[in-house]
Amino acid sequence: MIPWQPRGGGFGIHGPDIDEDLSTQGSLEGAPAPHRPEPAKPYFSVESLQQQLDYALRLVARTWIARRCSVQIELIDVWIDTGALPGETITHDALINGNLAAADHLV
Repeated sequence: MIPWQPRGGGFGIHGPDIDEDLSTQGSLEGAPAPHRPEPAKPYFSVESLQQQLDYALRLVARTWIARRCSVQIELIDVWIDTGALPGETITHDALINGNLAAADHLV
């Protein structure tokens, strides 16, 4: 037996074991479950592993967080060793964001 819990002031029930909510009216009338919206699509799509590696390197090179935590150069090396390709755009991002040591390391 599923331990159902009342929801919505008695207008519905929730089955935590199956993570399902049912309305009382819909259950009595035999109404179909409401259509769940499609999951949100990501802001951008990454086509390949190479793009993912390059994007990760770009984030490390441009962020102040890695610099402040004194791990920026080490993380840059990790991503390059993993296969990320340093390029002019990544170096430029590092310079624009004031990460001079990262830009110098990428050159």
